Amino acid sequence: METSVVIDNAKFVETTFGDGSKQLVGVVRGDSFTNLDIPSEPNPRQFIGESNPNYKEMVKTLKTEPHMFARKNAGGITIFATACDYNGDGSYTILFKDGEGIANGIHSYRALKAHGTRDSQIKVTIEMGLDKNNISKVAEALNLNKRLQTYSLQNKDGAFDWHKSSVGRGISDVIYHEGDQGTIEIKEAMAFLNLFKYDPETKAANMLENIEKSEHANASFLNRIIKDDQFKSQLRWIAEDVHDIAKHTILNEAFAIQLKPLKKSMNQNWVKTRGASKEIGIMKGLGLLLVSGLAQIGTKLNHNGIVVWKGQFRSEERRKLFINQLFKKVFDIVSVEDGSASEIIRQEAVRKKILRHASIIAIGMNRQLKRKKKVS
Repeated sequence: METSVVIDNAKFVETTFGDGSKQLVGVVRGDSFTNLDIPSEPNPRQFIGESNPNYKEMVKTLKTEPHMFARKNAGGITIFATACDYNGDGSYTILFKDGEGIANGIHSYRALKAHGTRDSQIKVTIEMGLDKNNISKVAEALNLNKRLQTYSLQNKDGAFDWHKSSVGRGISDVIYHEGDQGTIEIKEAMAFLNLFKYDPETKAANMLENIEKSEHANASFLNRIIKDDQFKSQLRWIAEDVHDIAKHTILNEAFAIQLKPLKKSMNQNWVKTRGASKEIGIMKGLGLLLVSGLAQIGTKLNHNGIVVWKGQFRSEERRKLFINQLFKKVFDIVSVEDGSASEIIRQEAVRKKILRHASIIAIGMNRQLKRKKKVS
């Protein structure tokens, strides 16, 4: 699909390279971007939001000293396009095909779109004639200069497409790249899913090891998972259920209300603000401990090497009931422990205690379920 925009008040110098590709470099007046819709498909880092401190600073500059905007944002805006034609009146028509648009400078563009003035300017580079592979490489290089998060690049390469197709309706909750408006970063989503991982040889889950790896989920953790086809094949079928229970756990308002007093009385902060929505939830580490109990007693590896729920935990209602009951025990445990929240959740004794309580609660729930069946 082709789209085009017209940029007014622009001056460009054109260079043609040996491979036939072209580059236009110039200056565009700030108000030329007002209400201008330019695609941003090549950009691994999308617009983070108006609350972003860098964006706020850009807006402040445009309002108080617009003549400094180009100097404070020297990198400017880089755009990939199919064609850029001069119209003879100081304006240029830029043609875009699928996959083209702003590759760098998305926040500068959004600031100008909303607050651009006649007194502001911005450097603009327009690249034409690059193949798709080179577009991706150049976009990555431009954004790396601004400490682009690894997961944004991985997402751009399709590393999480399998997860997106698996979580279904929960896809909007996950932050797959910088600028996503969800509440759970993909690193967190994968950390919770990792709790359910089974050793394909022993057919067992080493829960303490799973907890440890999930607690320290980082860029290298994501790199390993991306290359681990067995991880995907084992867990993709319960990914949506795990996402739902993780969200129920870490964004549980009742949990946060009970844990909040510990911050004052024992200097233990178990509560945090999450995502662009600023939702209040419990810290990831505590959520991992709760869900690890469910992973240990609620799942099994079937004969096809796929992780599935055991009978009594096939319903979402039963899984949430289990988490709610386990939280009561976990609260009793953490409320009497000394030290910071991060120190407590890393204690092997605490982890083992929680896993033990998970087994006891599961037995009790199973008995209760059998009694209900007899009565009915």
